[in-house]
Amino acid sequence: MGNVFKKAVTLVSLMGALSSTSAIAAEYGVLVEVMPGNVLLSSEFGAYSTSKNDASPAEITYDEFKNSASFMPTLAVGFEIDTDYWRYHLIGGIGTIQNEAFSATVIKYEVAMYYTAGLQTGFTFGPHVVNYNFLTPSWSGDSHISLSGTNAIAPGLAFTVGDKFIIKGSVDYLMGGTMDVSADSGYTLLAGEDMKLDGVMVQLGVMMRF
Repeated sequence: MGNVFKKAVTLVSLMGALSSTSAIAAEYGVLVEVMPGNVLLSSEFGAYSTSKNDASPAEITYDEFKNSASFMPTLAVGFEIDTDYWRYHLIGGIGTIQNEAFSATVIKYEVAMYYTAGLQTGFTFGPHVVNYNFLTPSWSGDSHISLSGTNAIAPGLAFTVGDKFIIKGSVDYLMGGTMDVSADSGYTLLAGEDMKLDGVMVQLGVMMRF
């Protein structure tokens, strides 16, 4: 419940900032975003083991993951509102998360506001928040376990460089993403806690403005 409350407060705060800024003389555009350089550094995933029920002698499988880095490439489209001093982005897309423990489909929704200082330099920066849904995770280890899907939020600071062809990057902190771990039918979970995805996230990619 606490994580949900944090997510709600973050989103409401950012939307309030958006609505309080004048959109006089605004211009509108469409965005296509490709983010191949997304890396999530989570806490150590730890060790997991299962045993087969009614097996004699006991059949035990064991996994231990040391590398907590996940790659999260995404493809998205969105909408831009460009005012004298601020640019607002509303973006939605799809992607995947891949690491040595599991893989899953990713759906993302992003709200961002970039400060331009009223200049046409092609450089902007500002806060953004991304909501990630991790769907149908597939376990990659030897242990006979399953993971639940989860939802997480990643607030941070983003920047863009360029006009029509834009380089985009950000540094964020993903929080609230916990995958429940359960043993498959016919097996017992001997060791292993729910998998937490929380951690620092670095993103780098490109956008096209139309």
